[in-house]
Amino acid sequence: MNIKIEYINITSIDSVLNILNRVIQHMLNNNIDQWDEIYPNRTIIEKDIKSNHAYGIFVDNQLTGYFAINDCQENEYNQINWQYITGKHLVIHRLFIDPEYQGKGLAKKILSFTEKYGRSNKYSSIRLDAFVNNKSALALYEKNMFKLRGQVVFRKGTFNCYEKKIHS
Repeated sequence: MNIKIEYINITSIDSVLNILNRVIQHMLNNNIDQWDEIYPNRTIIEKDIKSNHAYGIFVDNQLTGYFAINDCQENEYNQINWQYITGKHLVIHRLFIDPEYQGKGLAKKILSFTEKYGRSNKYSSIRLDAFVNNKSALALYEKNMFKLRGQVVFRKGTFNCYEKKIHS
């Protein structure tokens, strides 16, 4: 299995959206009502791509997952008692893996990639949020040493906010 992570461009948008639709259906089948046609949607993914924040994970040259990283934090993050205040904070957004490829360590590879990116670009921490009903996502972040810092409420419900120090 040859795995690579790289920027994606606008020519990949339909592939990303096809995977996203399968992920949403898979989550609904597992009683996780986290995403829908409002979020994330084509406009949001296009903005990620045009801002050079969009990445794909490829298995044997096939797009199998998506995520965006940048330093944009939702306003709700201001409510959180973050441990690492100084420096820049890298935020992971919209991480998803095609259901056919879930459970194969791809999300862990994305987290590892993000940590390396963050270190090389002098970020002090990584921040993200995860839906409280998405138990596999919560387990992934906790297993990878992300620390729970609090909760926020978005349109679809309560989300745990996690943080991991990556630079002194």
